[in-house]
Amino acid sequence: MPILRIKWTTTAAKELDKIYSYIAIESQSKQTASDFINTIFKRTEQLELMPLSGQIENNINNFEVRYIIEGNYKIHYKYQKEMIIITDIFHTKRNPRKIKK
Repeated sequence: MPILRIKWTTTAAKELDKIYSYIAIESQSKQTASDFINTIFKRTEQLELMPLSGQIENNINNFEVRYIIEGNYKIHYKYQKEMIIITDIFHTKRNPRKIKK
């Protein structure tokens, strides 16, 4: 199986920015924030070879949405043909009803 391309939506990229800002402020360290963002990117690399490795997200009525977890964050994605689309990232303590559909 070929390595799949990963695409990040604007929504997911904005969430990464928010996560970075939050961690940088809370930890008082931009390096800690950068390290965690890099960890998220590394976590998504598994999807390049194993696109169905994430669980189906039951909180969304669209069964094409799957997720993987890194730390306290869910990373939502869709597997479409030869591409993985990262659609959203959010803290697991957030209300699932506020997930962008």
